[in-house]
Formats: sequence, C-alpha cells, structure tokens
Amino acid sequence: MTRLGREVLIAGVLLTGVGWLIDNRMWIALGISAISFIAVVRLVLGHTPRLHCEVRYPAREVHAGDDASLTVRLTMAHGAWLSKRLQIEADPLPPTTIDIRRARQPADSVLVIPTTRRGLVKVPPIRITYGDPWRLFQCAVARAEGMEVLVYPRIRRVTLPELRGQLDAQRMDTRYGEDEFHALREYVLGDEPRRIHWRSSARLGQLVVRQHVAASGSKLVLLLDNRAAAYGRGEADAEAAFDMAVERTAGVVQALVQRGLDFALLSADAAVTVTVTHNGGQALEPVMRALAVVQTSTGSGITFSDAVRKLRASTVLVVSPEPEWALQHLPHQLTTVWVDAHDVSAAAV
Repeated sequence: MTRLGREVLIAGVLLTGVGWLIDNRMWIALGISAISFIAVVRLVLGHTPRLHCEVRYPAREVHAGDDASLTVRLTMAHGAWLSKRLQIEADPLPPTTIDIRRARQPADSVLVIPTTRRGLVKVPPIRITYGDPWRLFQCAVARAEGMEVLVYPRIRRVTLPELRGQLDAQRMDTRYGEDEFHALREYVLGDEPRRIHWRSSARLGQLVVRQHVAASGSKLVLLLDNRAAAYGRGEADAEAAFDMAVERTAGVVQALVQRGLDFALLSADAAVTVTVTHNGGQALEPVMRALAVVQTSTGSGITFSDAVRKLRASTVLVVSPEPEWALQHLPHQLTTVWVDAHDVSAAAV
C-alpha cells in the first residue's frame, strides 16, 4: 500500500469513528465508503503477478538524432486470471504503461532515450511496478539494469578549399615520415625515388628505401575554442552556439580523417587532448567521444599555447567565433587557419 492508500484508509477509519461518537451519519457513510473503496481496489488487483523481464538495450554510442530505443519485454507467469496493467519507470524517461492480457504471452514496451543533443545520457535502473490507477496500491514486481548512452555530436560537413594545398603537404609528411629515420626496407612500387638508399641497394643487390616515422606528437593541431565568454552571455544561446562549434569541429575532423591525416584535437583550456593516428574509419571514434562530452570553460583559454608547443605543431586549425583570439597566443611561425564556429550554412550529415 502506498502513502496515499494509507492516508485514505486512516481518513476512512477516523471519519467512521468520529461520526459514530457524534452520531453524524454523513461522516459514518464517508468513512465506510473510503474503507470499502480500499478493500474493493485490493480485491480487484488480486495477487501480485510473477513476471519474466527481458530488456533489449540499444547501442551505447550513437550519433545525435539516431534512434536509441530501449525495449522491455514482459511475460506473465502461468495461472494469472486477470489482465494486468504495469508501469515501467526509468527517470528521467517518461513512464509508460503496458497491459498483459494473457499468461505466457509476451508484451513489449519501448522507452525512447533522447538523442537530440550530444552528451552522456544516463538511464537509471528500470523499475516495473504493479498497482491501481489511483496509486493506492503499488509494488515493484521486476527490475532491470540501467545504462549509459554516449551521444556523438552531429557532423556538419565542412569544405576547406583554402586549406587544400597545406593539407596535401601535411599528408605527404605523414605518409613519408620526414621527421625521424626509422629503418631501411625493400622498395615497393609507388615509393619516391628520392627515398632510395643507393649505397645499401648496391651492397644488398636490391633496391631499398629509407623509412621515416613522424616524431612523437602531431604536426597538425585542431584547436577548439571552448571559452564560455566567446559564445554569449545567455545560457541557452551560449549552449546552442557552442554545440554549433562542436558540430563544425566534428566536420573538420571528418575531413582530416578522409584525407588520411594524423592530427591532435586540443581544447582552449587544454582539458581535452586527443592524438589521432589514421587507421581507417576507427580514427573518428576517440575524437567523437571527446567532442561528445567537452564543455565550455570559464578560464581565459590561454593554457593551450604550451600544449601546442609540446605537440610540435606546424599548422593549427582554429574553430572559434573570434578569429583574432588564437593569434595573440600562438607562435608567429605557425600556419594558423581560422574556421568560423558560427557558420550555419554547413549542412549536418
């Protein structure tokens, strides 16, 4: 019995007793009605059903706007003689009701996990309760584990024609590793002739080339301006503006991965630092996880300059609504390119 049910029962007993003492028939009738109502509701509910609960969980990492439905399948044990109405609760998701008409006939209920905005959505343990519509009687008949869903930001397609020459040069550096000598290897079709080590080739009797690897750190850095002051003062407007910047950053990341480039993602407060080594489609995942949870910072946002130096960056792509901001804190010898964080013309994909 719930708190409301106990209060109704106590009120009924008090009305009946006080009405009997003062010889007030109306109070007596109201008290007996309340007690009778409690008894009838309990009789109609019958015994507590025995249930088998099966939950089909969605993927734990999805993109914003994708379906992330959680399906609860309930099966009532044999012997139930009345249909049962159950309620499924998993705050903050809205509660849903499910009717089980027959024993051993499964019934499904779908809980939709919101994926309209990036971030970590926490679904607490699921509670299946059985009771009456007035919530006089209610008890938990089954439970299921909760889960967490990481919602990636939308990817806004970004075309960077002004960067084509610089990114192609960066791709050549990544491909041929012009930083540090690693080893000699056998020549394969497609290797540049300038990489051939002629002295070793003559000694071994076959063509060998010098293999270089990039030094630790990435020459290309993608800098996301996450200063709260850069995105307005209104909380809702600032949140929407920063989400747009994150979506634009995701578009730049996709463009870099498609070009096969190694790079590092860095936030203005240096709280987010992800180095990506190109390995096909999997290169997107670590960056998307970081972009899903990155938040604005109330700091000045100048701590990134030391991180840029440690990464040995030669080119910095800055995603910010203020193009002059990063130039004040970056070394002058770096190639710095600004990507407008508020360009709403970019299409979401």
